[in-house]
Amino acid sequence: MRTLLNLSQMGVIAYCAEECHRQESGELSVFWMINAYRHLAEVRTDCSHAERPHITSTLVEELYALVEPVKNKGGFRQTNVVVAGKAIGWENIPRQMENLLAAQNELSPVEFYREFEEIHAGADGNGRVGSLLFNYLQGTLAKPVAPPDVFGSTATGAA
Repeated sequence: MRTLLNLSQMGVIAYCAEECHRQESGELSVFWMINAYRHLAEVRTDCSHAERPHITSTLVEELYALVEPVKNKGGFRQTNVVVAGKAIGWENIPRQMENLLAAQNELSPVEFYREFEEIHAGADGNGRVGSLLFNYLQGTLAKPVAPPDVFGSTATGAA
């Protein structure tokens, strides 16, 4: 029996495909991002609508493993990277993520997204995970939108 997609599912698929195209991550990454989106939507459903969803380090690592199962299977990256012209070492990622997650209730979704992208904790998939978390915090997961371009056209490095 063939199952048709409803319009909200079509919108999520289009969002995932657009984000993967924007990140130049390839066709297979659309499937992976849809899996990460579904996981995040399930987590969101488990939260009461009155509370702001809390992001944990475990959730972040799960999302990285879902958007790039091979490259992120070992957890946070263990190599240096350049983001927006700034060299970022890998040694401080656990501490930086801990600090960001501790401050998440004090940050707007855009501030959280920018700091998340500056940490660049994954070997790959940072832009896709950041985009998912941006929508999660903003409450737009049901109708996801692309996050703002917080770095302008100078951003470089792995997505």
